[in-house]
Amino acid sequence: MKKIQFIFIMLLLPVLAMAQFTGGNGRGDYSFSYTDPVVVTASAGMADPTAYLTLKAAFDAINLGTHKGIITVKINASTTETASAVLNASLSGTSPNISNYTSVTVYPTATGISVNGCINAPLIDLNGADNVTIDGRVNQSGAKDLTIINTSVYNGTDQYVAAVRLINSAQNNVVKYCTIKACALTLDGTAISNSSVVFFSTSLAGSGSGSGNSNNTIDHCDITTASPTVRPYRMVHSLGSADFGNNNNTISNCNIYDCFKNFSTSNGIFISSNSSDWTITGNNLYETTPVVPAWDWIYYFIRVDNTSGNNFNISDNFIGGTASNHTGTWTVTASTSHSFRGIYLNVGTTTASSVQGNTIQGIAYTSTNASPWYGILINAGNVNVGTTTGNVIGSETSPITVTSSDANAITYGIYTGSSGTVSIRNNSISKITTMGSVVGSYTTANSFYGIYKPYSTGTTTISDNMIGSTSLAGSITASSTATNFKQNVFGISCEGVNTNTISGNTVANLTNGTTNEITTTTGQIVGIYSAYGANTVTNNIVNNLTIGNNNTSATAMSVQGIYVGGNTVAQTVSGNTVHDLSNSYSAFAGHIAGLYLSPPSLAASTIARNFIYNLSVNSSSIAANLYGIKIAGGLSNYANNIISLDGNNWSYLYGIYDGAGTNNVYFNTIYIYGST
Repeated sequence: MKKIQFIFIMLLLPVLAMAQFTGGNGRGDYSFSYTDPVVVTASAGMADPTAYLTLKAAFDAINLGTHKGIITVKINASTTETASAVLNASLSGTSPNISNYTSVTVYPTATGISVNGCINAPLIDLNGADNVTIDGRVNQSGAKDLTIINTSVYNGTDQYVAAVRLINSAQNNVVKYCTIKACALTLDGTAISNSSVVFFSTSLAGSGSGSGNSNNTIDHCDITTASPTVRPYRMVHSLGSADFGNNNNTISNCNIYDCFKNFSTSNGIFISSNSSDWTITGNNLYETTPVVPAWDWIYYFIRVDNTSGNNFNISDNFIGGTASNHTGTWTVTASTSHSFRGIYLNVGTTTASSVQGNTIQGIAYTSTNASPWYGILINAGNVNVGTTTGNVIGSETSPITVTSSDANAITYGIYTGSSGTVSIRNNSISKITTMGSVVGSYTTANSFYGIYKPYSTGTTTISDNMIGSTSLAGSITASSTATNFKQNVFGISCEGVNTNTISGNTVANLTNGTTNEITTTTGQIVGIYSAYGANTVTNNIVNNLTIGNNNTSATAMSVQGIYVGGNTVAQTVSGNTVHDLSNSYSAFAGHIAGLYLSPPSLAASTIARNFIYNLSVNSSSIAANLYGIKIAGGLSNYANNIISLDGNNWSYLYGIYDGAGTNNVYFNTIYIYGST
């Protein structure tokens, strides 16, 4: 009896083993095995675990309605996809093959797994699919692990190539903890612009839920190129349809790197037409290697370019360096006219967009462009910049340098040309050095503007910002000697023609390195400049501004603490403190003013309770002019200002100089002292 039982067991074991690891039903699916590449389980339809060789085969089975309800797709081993893995919308298809699922979750079960393909189309295509989660963590726990990579670099037509695409109203999907890679598409060796790593595409009428690729999240992913030499044009790109916008999507906590191409304008994140209400937060955007632009390209780390879109929220992103969180210094060196935008907004005015708590640091940028570098550039729209949490541009530990060989280059910290309502508050701009280049026997200029608004309409508020440093000398320096060109350093410059409010800012320790000896070359250093509109300039601190040129202009003065000029409406300049302004040129015969005012003659302005002291020139200067307050016109009241000037040379000292207009000057305190 024992012998018979033993023989029975020996015969049965091989049969069990064969049933576990072999089999097939002719539809591309296989009997369940923990070693098969892809295994699908579902709450309805074919509920038993079913194995497939590729992710595409698993998605095809879901599209046919083989698996229904709540579906789990486990990836047990790396796959090679030979065609796009397309997951269609639930309830799509033709009877009897109609998909029917409430959610699909995809994740790896072991480390080191990848979904690979060399496909002239998206590798993973969510075609109207909703409620899909691709979680790159092993068994949905731990660190990012799964890699999704499309290595295609060639196709005979100009079509989109991506690692992941959302199209035809794919909604409520999440891709997280994955490494996602793709290349640029090329045609006969020429790069084609329709390439990105993650692409939020268009939607057709009747597709998906019919309201665009919306409410999706890309989180905790590494998004980068699949080839260092064939980079995509955009790491993340949104281009919606007119009637079906891509709205309310989130890109969060991702490392987005090696974004820029030597041979084209390129972008880290590019939100373009028919896209609105995005959140871009907590991402690291950087370049691991130097970039050498071959032409006049523009490089954007975050670009939002849709004046019909509103309520974009860009917060807590780190931009610059060679690794996450600003490790190292990213360098760009080329004798071409390329330029840089850290954050760019060209948006609408219906609901204000927001730029909060971002950091831009660790960049060494060289170009021949006249405007080579913008930290934050607002081209259009209503935008709040730092109103909740200030943005940081540059720092002592992770500085920014910008070099240009253009004769009159200008570098900008924050630039707003918007005709909408823009509020710029609580931001820090420091440790930035601009440099010119030696061209023949001359050194070119590279001016710096901390916060700048050109002559344009709109309501502008610039408050509580730090431009420079309260303790670090030369925190912002235009280092070029600019021997034959005008070089300017302006902490804040606002030429808005409507309402401008500039209050509570600190502009300190700025240096203009020009040594230009030409008296008519009007290089300047100015703490705050506000002109043309209805200006309110109150409670600002301006100090430690230095320059060493021979500019003798009485209007475009070499050194000005605060300048305010208006058109036809009253101006308010009060409660400001200005001190330690200097020109070190050995024979300086120009002008320095704590406050320089040219208010209108048609409305009474108020200049009150300002404190100005310590204006100085080189001790050998014999014809310099120092003004506590210089008045160039207007119908104004000057009251309760305190001015203290001293001089140990033959300079001309003026407490208050009333050069034009009909003004009332009363209750001011002026103290002038010194020796020769």
